[in-house]
Amino acid sequence: MLKVSRGTSVETSPDFDRRWFFAQSILQAVLALLVVLGLAGVFGGGWLSTAHARIGPVDVTYDRFARRSVPIRITLQDIGHRSTDPLRVSLSRDLIGKAVIVRTIPAALSSHETADGTEMSFAVDHPQAPVVISVQPDRFGIFDWTLRVEGLGAASLFQIIYP
Repeated sequence: MLKVSRGTSVETSPDFDRRWFFAQSILQAVLALLVVLGLAGVFGGGWLSTAHARIGPVDVTYDRFARRSVPIRITLQDIGHRSTDPLRVSLSRDLIGKAVIVRTIPAALSSHETADGTEMSFAVDHPQAPVVISVQPDRFGIFDWTLRVEGLGAASLFQIIYP
């Protein structure tokens, strides 16, 4: 930046130049970080955005990063050989208290509230057929949900919900 002093001489201002260079460096670093986070999937659709958990032979896939009031999918894929009994899935009270179940594919045979949360039963005709539970969070923050499959165990689903 040029500084005009009395008379006709024009000088540079090294202090301003240093501050301006520092501000530009910070701004460029923030923009580069946002681009890298976007490519990684923090804002959806990248390799960081999808998480996997395993409950016995059931593979659980869900979105690690989600937006408040936008439905997210929790997909359960039974990759092992299972009996023809219905698949019973329980969603913890933590999840049900901060989100709404929008729909399930296939439709749940039955659904009822328990002391721990909501339990649903699904008829799985084919062992490879997925069960998809769409959930819409109504709060934002960092959450640790619990999903339980009866007879197989439970998994902790860590999610970051942003506004």
